[in-house]
Amino acid sequence: MGVLFAERLKELRNKKGINQEELAKKFLLNKSSISRYENGKQLPEIDMIDKLADFFEVSLDYLMGKVDSNEPSEDPIEVFGKNTTDPFDVFNQGSTKDQFYYKVYDDSMEMAYLPEGSLALIKRQNHIDSQDIAVVELNGKILLRRFIKKNNVTVLEPESYNPKHELKIVTDGEDTLSIVGKVLSVKINFFK
Repeated sequence: MGVLFAERLKELRNKKGINQEELAKKFLLNKSSISRYENGKQLPEIDMIDKLADFFEVSLDYLMGKVDSNEPSEDPIEVFGKNTTDPFDVFNQGSTKDQFYYKVYDDSMEMAYLPEGSLALIKRQNHIDSQDIAVVELNGKILLRRFIKKNNVTVLEPESYNPKHELKIVTDGEDTLSIVGKVLSVKINFFK
């Protein structure tokens, strides 16, 4: 996914007709940061990815290489009366923007009542208590998992009947893990 992000970022920057230095200045970054993003050596934090997607007027799915087209899907979801196809679309919750809905794209947490197609309300935070369900970014991939911390070991546990979703033990130095936020609630559409 990081490789696709790097290619898309470079392609979008070139289409916009700006160089790496100009893009870096726009976001108060060093030119070397943009270079590392485009060479696939570093993936920005999710907030920066969100800002880049807004700047280039593309969806997060397109920028991250999850979809091949930036065209809206035929089946937008509705959250608070607003249609969106973006799984990280942020909506005002009172007077703050620290909560957003994340569309669940697989069955990795179905046993935790987070079935595919549901919307998980996420509170943005970079610290998660052990046993919380969280959205995390692991080695450039966005995952929804049970977060378990024991001593110096971090475990990302799926809760699924599907055996393809495996338990992941995160190793410092080998893996890059960042926490996006904690699941507060879920919205499930029983009728399609």
